[in-house]
Amino acid sequence: NMDQTKQQLEQLKRDQQSLKKLCRQYDRYNQLVLAEKAEGLIKTDRDLRKFQKQREELTTELIDQRIQHENFNERMKDLKQEKLSLEEETEALKKHAVFDAENERIQLEVFIEKLKKQTTQKKNILKQKKDREYDLREKINLEEKNTANLEVDMTNTLLDLSREGEEAKFPGHQTAAKDFEEQYKSEFYFDLWKRECQDYLKKAENILKVLQEESRARDRYNETSQELGEAQKELDRRRYEEKKWYGLFEEEREKLLTSIHKWLKGSEELILTEEEIQNLIRSFSNLHEDYTFEKACAPMFQANQRCLNTLETENVRLKHLIEEKQDEKEKLEREIQEWKGKKDPEPERHLDTQSARYALEKAGISYLPFFAAVEFRTEVALEVRERLESAITRMGFLDALIVPEKYTKRLVKHDRVLKPNPHILAHTLGDYLYPTLADDHKGVTATDIDNILRSIIVGEVKDKLTVPTVDKDGRYSISMLSGHAPREEQAVFIGKEARLRFRKQTIARLTEELVGVIRELDALAIKENLIKTRREKLEEEYNAFPGDCDSREAFTNYQELKLQVKTQTEEVERVNQKLKNDLNKLQEIKARLRNLTIGMPLVAKEEVYEAALNYMKEYSGYLQNLEIAYQKYISNLRLLAQSRESLSDVEEDVDELKGELNSLDDQLVLKERQLSEVFKKLQELGAEEIRQEINRVETRLNAIPEEMVDVTKKQRDAYNAIKSMEDSVNERELDIKVAIELFKLWKKVFSEEMNLNLIKDKSLLQLEKGEEALKYAGRFLQKIGYLMQSTDRDKVSDNLNQSFHQEHGVLVEYRPTQDTICELKVVPEEFAWDAEDNTLQLKLKQLIQTSRRVQLILEYSGKRVSPYYVLEEMDKDIELQQTILSEKDRELYEDIIVHSVGRIIRSRINRADKWVTQIDGLMAERDTSNGLTFSLKWKPRTAEREEELDTMELVEILRRDSRLLGEKDIERVTRHFRSQIERAKETMVEKGYGETLHQVIKEMLDYRRWFSFTLYYRKAGETKRELTNHVFFTFSGGEKAMAMYIPLFSAAYSRYLEARDDAPYIISLDEAFAGVDEKNIRDMFDLVETLGFNYIINSQSLWGDYDTVPALSINELVRPQNAPFVTVIRYYWNGKVRRILRPQDEMSKVMEEDDDAKGNTNVVILAEQS
Repeated sequence: NMDQTKQQLEQLKRDQQSLKKLCRQYDRYNQLVLAEKAEGLIKTDRDLRKFQKQREELTTELIDQRIQHENFNERMKDLKQEKLSLEEETEALKKHAVFDAENERIQLEVFIEKLKKQTTQKKNILKQKKDREYDLREKINLEEKNTANLEVDMTNTLLDLSREGEEAKFPGHQTAAKDFEEQYKSEFYFDLWKRECQDYLKKAENILKVLQEESRARDRYNETSQELGEAQKELDRRRYEEKKWYGLFEEEREKLLTSIHKWLKGSEELILTEEEIQNLIRSFSNLHEDYTFEKACAPMFQANQRCLNTLETENVRLKHLIEEKQDEKEKLEREIQEWKGKKDPEPERHLDTQSARYALEKAGISYLPFFAAVEFRTEVALEVRERLESAITRMGFLDALIVPEKYTKRLVKHDRVLKPNPHILAHTLGDYLYPTLADDHKGVTATDIDNILRSIIVGEVKDKLTVPTVDKDGRYSISMLSGHAPREEQAVFIGKEARLRFRKQTIARLTEELVGVIRELDALAIKENLIKTRREKLEEEYNAFPGDCDSREAFTNYQELKLQVKTQTEEVERVNQKLKNDLNKLQEIKARLRNLTIGMPLVAKEEVYEAALNYMKEYSGYLQNLEIAYQKYISNLRLLAQSRESLSDVEEDVDELKGELNSLDDQLVLKERQLSEVFKKLQELGAEEIRQEINRVETRLNAIPEEMVDVTKKQRDAYNAIKSMEDSVNERELDIKVAIELFKLWKKVFSEEMNLNLIKDKSLLQLEKGEEALKYAGRFLQKIGYLMQSTDRDKVSDNLNQSFHQEHGVLVEYRPTQDTICELKVVPEEFAWDAEDNTLQLKLKQLIQTSRRVQLILEYSGKRVSPYYVLEEMDKDIELQQTILSEKDRELYEDIIVHSVGRIIRSRINRADKWVTQIDGLMAERDTSNGLTFSLKWKPRTAEREEELDTMELVEILRRDSRLLGEKDIERVTRHFRSQIERAKETMVEKGYGETLHQVIKEMLDYRRWFSFTLYYRKAGETKRELTNHVFFTFSGGEKAMAMYIPLFSAAYSRYLEARDDAPYIISLDEAFAGVDEKNIRDMFDLVETLGFNYIINSQSLWGDYDTVPALSINELVRPQNAPFVTVIRYYWNGKVRRILRPQDEMSKVMEEDDDAKGNTNVVILAEQS
């Protein structure tokens, strides 16, 4: 059905969504793994190329270094020879007179330069001293002005202090100000003045705090007094509520006990013992006070469990019997099918024997079982046939094989072969049996069979040990064995007719047994359904046990209020104690204030002390300013004295420097004159050329040692570089060897990953023609390498594991598993010698870790396959189910338009239309006292969507003969219901659960939803109008009642018209005709009687003794003074007089005595009176 197909489709889509989520993570994981392996391959190739390039560069540089080293050796030899030559030339030049004169010149030039430096330094110092002298004079003038300004500031500050001190009534100001004016020019200390100021300020602050504390204490006392009044008022209110809720709780508990008594009487399955009933009533009598609801229900729970266990035990016993009978039924059905499928019945054979015969057929060896190769001769009696077959069976000949003579000596495993030894002119089985061969049988001949038959003697022989014999009475002999065969019903296997008869008899017997088992199963099913019904009844009675909502709520409220009363009582006591504490605190503060204000010149008011504190704070600030100004004044005086002393020292230094400069000028003139004389002497000796040669030789001799040291260093550096480069070249050779092996391993790992074919986007796996793995790895990494920048394998693996575990519950039927594969196990032996190389170990470790990967496997159609394969198959299944669902939709449309559903809807709409017409006619006949009448219309609804039909159009088409509908009409109706069904599917998706597609379509096809009822009213002299809620609430009480009762009675009567002639028209009313006046009540009874209703109604004040009522039984229920019982007083109304009935009167006799009441149906009114 559509629901089942829809559910299968939804399940497939859930599986598909779950698998898609898993595949997304798996595809991301596969891409990242392949990208990692591609990156490893590319990096290894890059390292190999880098090492090869480094080896070439190092080799070239090594050759250059060796050439440089040879050049440095040659340079060292040249420097040593040049040094020896220059030293010999120097010795020769030192012996010339010019050399001494040149030394003298050099000494004079050095001394003169020294004198010039000293002169320059002294001049600079003299300039600094003169600048310092000018600065000190300017500083002294400025400090004298600042000192005068500070004296003015201190005078002004003293005036401010006098003003603020007078406002604050500070008694210590006058004395302190006078002392300052007398002592400030020498030295004055502010400590006493500040201490007196702070003491006065602190005392005023303390008094102000106490004044504020007194104000707050007074406010707290007033607030607490008010709080006590409110708390006491709340306590009284809660005590009243507590008492009210306890009374309500007792009332609800009594109602609950009454409901439990009623439930106990009505229970048929859930039966409690007397002890359980007593315990239940006792517990509920003390409900919530001593027992919780669950604990009070314990006897009921116990009884329910006992009854449930009894039913469950019986149900388990029945299920066990049903399962046994079902197994027996299935076994018999299988046996019947097996017998029906057999061409001929065959004796039972061992499995090894069956295999052995199959092997003979495969080897091309013909054979026939004895029973299938022979047939009884027609003259052999049935009894003899049974005896012979039974004896042959016991001898083991019945299913033994007859083979061509050439195969008789061949050994056969797990089977028996008859070897011929025919007896001529002897009484043998050949006289009772003859060979029978199938038309298509080849190999075994009639002669082979006849030889076997004539090898078995019938009767007695002398040599029983060598000749098998059988007798017509069932006796047989074979070798050392002889015996008598037990009797069977008939011959079964020998003879085609015997086998056919046996097959039919067996099938008939098994069929009869099957019918018996089916009857037993039906009987057990009836018992099982009875148990199920009893269980449902038990559950219904269990669920019908009265609930405890009202009493629990009342008790909870009572408990809460009881706790609130206790809490509020404690609150009143707490507030009362707080009030006492606040009063004591206020009195204590007042006493403390009196002690603090003794001797203070201020009035003990909060605002006065606040003002005094402000003045004193200003006073304290001015005092601090005075002290700061005074400190600056004293500091300026000290700086002025220091500056004057420094000026005197600087003047003395200037005079001393001027004298030293005059002495240096005299020495410089003398030395310059001596230098002039030396130059004249050198000029006379021609020293310029000699000097230049000496300078050249000395300069070169000074430079050669440094150059030799530099060459020696370069020699050493070149030698070390050669050694280092030789080592580097060797290392690069080793690196290249290792890189080649690593490249091979990475290539193997990458190729294995590609061969797994786990990339969903197959375009990423396509190799170009002749493309190698390395080139493909680079191309793949360009396309997908961005993954490695945004994530890593650990994160992707975690996401895959998380997705696997999240979706495992949905995909559990596919048995998803995770396997670790492709892990590199073997490391090449070339790496063994370098096992301590940490870098190599890290690379190998990375290679092994990268090679290892997770593979997801799912089970589908009994095979272990990848998730991508399952997803593809799942897409095909979803497409198939959607196709099936579309076919179901088409069938549904045809069924609605043409077949049974359309016919049912047409008949229901026609019947409903007639029913509305009947109701409208009945209401139109009612004429109330104020002329108010009612009518009813059944209006078709308009279409909700453009592709849908209005109800009027749809009904008009459905009412036609389906055989006369045109293609256009069928298409319009199909489009209408397709839209409706699509809306039903959308509704189902929005709800998500709770309804099947069948239920939603059922609601859509409910023709009652295609129409809407509209009720109209008309008053005397007015036109007919629609009865809306607004109009209804403008009616009087009687009109409202009639607006409800007249349509209701008319609808009920219309429905009863479809009942049988002898069916009662029963209605019942609670609080009948409330709010209707006497005239209209009389009309209502007339309507009820006219329509022929049998009614049971109750009312607080209604008796029903109207002239429109021909006969009535009245029962008055009396409960005097809230008594725990009700008294029934019975009356009878005969249409004219109401009279009371005695207890012994019977209504039937009373009505027989009343001629007017004959033929009327008894009607009862329950009139409640208290």
